[in-house]
Formats: sequence, structure tokens, C-alpha cells
Amino acid sequence: MVAMYLRLILLLAVILQVSHASDINCKKKGKDVEAKEGEAASLPCSFSDPTKYNKLEVTWQREVGENAVVIHAENPMGKSEESQDRLFSGRTSIPSSWNQTGDTTLTIRQAQEEDSGNYTCIIRGGGRPAYCAFLLLKVNSGSFQLYGGHHSVWIPFLLLVLMQVPT
Repeated sequence: MVAMYLRLILLLAVILQVSHASDINCKKKGKDVEAKEGEAASLPCSFSDPTKYNKLEVTWQREVGENAVVIHAENPMGKSEESQDRLFSGRTSIPSSWNQTGDTTLTIRQAQEEDSGNYTCIIRGGGRPAYCAFLLLKVNSGSFQLYGGHHSVWIPFLLLVLMQVPT
């Protein structure tokens, strides 16, 4: 009889957890971001009503092949560096008031071409995780590329070369 009551209590606890799972309301899903090598890259991510959630945690991940590596992880007590990918150590931050404002924009200082890739912003608030941003970061070296970039860069160069062709 006691075992039956314990199962019933456990079932009620599971139902209560599922019904109160924090469905975080993401504000922005994000779009592609471009940055110059050596400068800071800002990857936007935010969610609504951060003060209503318990056990808040934000995690930024980057796809590496079929795996995801942690770029930045933080809860209201501070940044968690033990799970952070070593290539990003000391180069990432989010606003210090993120747990009051909901702004979890990731800043990557001194962006490198190797930082280019797909990033995901995940917010947990005591329930199911919310995937609030899926972004592609493109870090450009700033060097001239004839076949890449915007046409306004290479068309004048091409016209200059064509104007010097002897007739």
C-alpha cells in the first residue's frame, strides 16, 4: 500500500514538473552575423521575463562536425569555465545583467577565421531547454578577395584592368 502511494506521489511530481516546465519565450531567433578578424563579434540572443524562472542557465554552443562544443555557459552565480572549449577561453562574455534583462548576446573578442561556424543559444529555466538562436558566424580576414565578397568591391578593379587593355 505504501509503495502504491509512493508511485502516485512520484507520478504527481512528474506531472507537476511537466505542466510547470518553463517554456521560455525567445525574443529573437537570430540571423547570420559577419565580423572582421581581430574585432569583436556579437551574436544576438534574448528571451522574455527572465525573473520568473528558477535555475536559469544560458549555454552557447558551436557545431564542430557532428558534435557541439560549449563556447560559453553561465548561470546567475557566474560563468562556468570547466566545460568551455579552450579555443574560446578568456574571449567570451554575455551582459552581466542577463538574468534580469534576458539579453544573452554572446560577444567573442578578437574573432578569428577559425571561429566561423554555426552557433546555438540555449536557455534553461528549470524545465525544458529553449533554443533561442541559431546563427552562422562568418569571420572575414579583411583581405581582398576577387571571387568573394560583394560585387561593388571587385567590379571597379575589373573595369580598371579592362580599361588598360590595348586595342
